Amino acid sequence: MTGRPLVGLLCALFVEGRHWVRLRWDFNDSSYESAWQLSFILTILAAVVIWLDESRYTAVLVMIGWLPPILMPLQFVQSYGMRDSVQLTAFSLLARRNRLRSERLGLIHQSAAFNFGNVTFLVTLLSSAVAMTAESQLFLAGLVILTGWMLLANGRCRWQSLIPVLLIAGGLSLAGQHGLQRLEKWVRRGGGGHDDRFNPNFQSTQIGQRGQILQSPEVMWRLSTTNGQSPPRLLLTSTFSNFLGLSWQNQHFPFAEVKSSYVGAERYYVLDEKIATESIARQPVFNLRGSVEKTFAMPLPGSAVGISGLGDAEVERNVLATVLIKPQASVVDAGIRWYSNEVIEGEVRPADLTSITPLDREVIREVSAELGLDELPDLKAKLARLKQWYDQQFRYTLDLTIRQPSGISRLGELKAPSALRQFLTEVRAGHCEYFATSATLILRASGVPSRYAVGFGVIEKSSNQNEYLIRGTHAHAWVRVWDEVNQTWLDFDPTPSDWMRGSVTRMGWTQQMKDAIKRLREDFFLWRTDPDNEFVVVMVVSVFGLGLGLVVVRRLWRSRCRVEAKTKFAAYGGLREDTPLSQLESIARKCIGSRPAGMTYGTWLLGVQTEIGQLEELREAIALHQQWRFDPGPMEESMQHRLRELVAKLERELIEALRERRKSGSG
Repeated sequence: MTGRPLVGLLCALFVEGRHWVRLRWDFNDSSYESAWQLSFILTILAAVVIWLDESRYTAVLVMIGWLPPILMPLQFVQSYGMRDSVQLTAFSLLARRNRLRSERLGLIHQSAAFNFGNVTFLVTLLSSAVAMTAESQLFLAGLVILTGWMLLANGRCRWQSLIPVLLIAGGLSLAGQHGLQRLEKWVRRGGGGHDDRFNPNFQSTQIGQRGQILQSPEVMWRLSTTNGQSPPRLLLTSTFSNFLGLSWQNQHFPFAEVKSSYVGAERYYVLDEKIATESIARQPVFNLRGSVEKTFAMPLPGSAVGISGLGDAEVERNVLATVLIKPQASVVDAGIRWYSNEVIEGEVRPADLTSITPLDREVIREVSAELGLDELPDLKAKLARLKQWYDQQFRYTLDLTIRQPSGISRLGELKAPSALRQFLTEVRAGHCEYFATSATLILRASGVPSRYAVGFGVIEKSSNQNEYLIRGTHAHAWVRVWDEVNQTWLDFDPTPSDWMRGSVTRMGWTQQMKDAIKRLREDFFLWRTDPDNEFVVVMVVSVFGLGLGLVVVRRLWRSRCRVEAKTKFAAYGGLREDTPLSQLESIARKCIGSRPAGMTYGTWLLGVQTEIGQLEELREAIALHQQWRFDPGPMEESMQHRLRELVAKLERELIEALRERRKSGSG
């Protein structure tokens, strides 16, 4: 279920091996405490490694998946020790000190005990259930089958009644899983809004919503350049064509695999196939480093032509410049090759020119006519006038006061002005989504093909590092404009320039610490996974593991020797012989459970008297059994015959008692 079948098989053999070997260790309280300390150390080390290796979205799940093997030291002392339980004091330093104090003062100390196998079982079940590579249908079927097998093996119920119950339980589990998935989607949407995960075909906006826009100050990417070159000003993740009144949407443009080529030992994913790979490798480069999800949209300048440093990642792109990447690692350090005047977007589409909602068409045309954009000679003049208009008459703010009136789904019946109309004619204050959306529609009204673009602005340079920090607060929206003369797409940012000052806030010491930890985590991960450092990593792990293994093996060897010497001194050395009464053990176990360690067979077998009520005959059979086994002389034939008769009668009584129990549904 976790994608590690070999580890699971080894753990299973480790746990069940106690039934196949007679070897045991005489573990005391300190042994249990040492096992817990070892498991605790392994937990800390695993948490650190997983935190360094995995993204924040998967680290907890991966950690839970590794808990069963991490807890194997505690399961070992439980399975292969001489005790049936673990003291709770083993898990608490204060409780251990209290126990030692009581022993030193001669006081009676009572501590709760439990079987650690129950913990191992529950942790294994949990790790399987949350496994990210799990096949839930197979997991549910396997769990139902194992549960039924266990109940039938213990004689707790009949298969005729068990199968319907298991089918009902399985159906309820499927319904519960479906409900939880729907609940997760609802929570992600914030109780009814759009899912906030990246969607290349849909972009929800906060147009028409009141309140303060909250953006995360977390560092998402770190950008570094070489030879003092300037970085791109805007990094694009996707563009959109159709405005729906409150959101932007695309047709479902298919994604095609980006081909890759090698220049020397370095692999390049070629975004512009018209340019030779060797030529791409000679273009200016900047590096993007950051933690990523399993699939993410790479923020790129519109003139990006190639990506390197992704290893064997899957790279796809569509005609609207969205580049999706499925990396092999949780941290990416990619080299982006780019031109200053080339783009990877596709040609102009009809929606880029005509897509204006009927609700806002009138006000958009009024603004376009007011600005006189149709009278201007070229694209440069139109963009300059539109930019000047926004800078002089509008204000950038994250405090939104415009509310979209109700009835937006019935566009022709809307009486009150829309949110976009209020922005253009009355309020004239908003954030980048208002500016980018209105500018896209105004340019379209004047005949300029335009697209709504989203991504990040590169505006914050780290004071202590030679790199730029791209945070959630730097998320931005702008316009991609088609230059008919040069047959290329251009970036046009209509938002007043003071938005950059508002996006670079003074970070407190807590955020600076988070930034430092994130930088350390990403840099250490890249160092550890670098092939040049592989030998050092393997040596450090091997030395640590070998040293820890030697300590454990030495202690176990010493404990094993003492147990063997004690067993040899106290063990019975005579001949052992089974009698007809021995064959009742398997049937009696179904009635009264397994025989506890150290209890004689005869004493244990007396427990079936409550099932059959034949106390005198049972005692007679046990006495004959003892005589047969331990008297030095041979047993008379008549007494052997009598024991066989008693055993046959007792066996019939036990079988009948089991049948009655199953019919009544008891036990």
